[in-house]
Amino acid sequence: MTNAKEVRELQFTRMQLVIVFVLVIALGAFIFVLGVSVGKKQARLAQGLEPAAGPSTEVVRPKVKPPTEALAEKAGTPPSEKASPADEKKVAAASSDIRKEIASFEAQEKTGRESPAVSKSTPAAKTGTATPAPKKTAARRSVPAAVEPQIGLLYIQVVAASQKSEASQLADKIREHGFSVFILDPRAGTPFYRVRVGGYRTEEERNRAGERLAAVLKKKPSDFYYPPR
Repeated sequence: MTNAKEVRELQFTRMQLVIVFVLVIALGAFIFVLGVSVGKKQARLAQGLEPAAGPSTEVVRPKVKPPTEALAEKAGTPPSEKASPADEKKVAAASSDIRKEIASFEAQEKTGRESPAVSKSTPAAKTGTATPAPKKTAARRSVPAAVEPQIGLLYIQVVAASQKSEASQLADKIREHGFSVFILDPRAGTPFYRVRVGGYRTEEERNRAGERLAAVLKKKPSDFYYPPR
């Protein structure tokens, strides 16, 4: 009895072979790129170019020139050259000028703070007497002066009062609202003080004034007497 070995064959189409070939090439390229990147990183770590703890920040401080160099620059002498005796005198003079400027600035600031108190006290010290404070006057509406009746003008008689004090109080009240008002003395045989407002040139002007006067006194225009010319 003979043992026959079975042989199995794998058959691929042309398309399958192309796909397998492309996958093998892609896998090889990926492994190559990965190896290159890992190698570069290891080389940086070995050389100390890439710290493992993280990025460090460098603090840059401004360079401050020493006072001698600053004074030399102000005096016109370069700091790199050796200063001569004349240059040293210039530097000393410049430093003294700077000190004088600082002292004058401080003096001005000090006098500026104390100037209000001094200015307030100087007038009294010179004259020896205190200036009187201005009197406070209450703000009042300008009141027209009393007028006398004129012939040919029109007037409004507000009231005829038996007491002169009553007529005066009413006249002052009307005068505060900007009207020209006067009081006529009693005539013969009548003990009444007549309070009149005016005069007006036309009837329309007198009628408008009567309406305003009635609104002020809270009356009707018909409550007043309108004497003829």
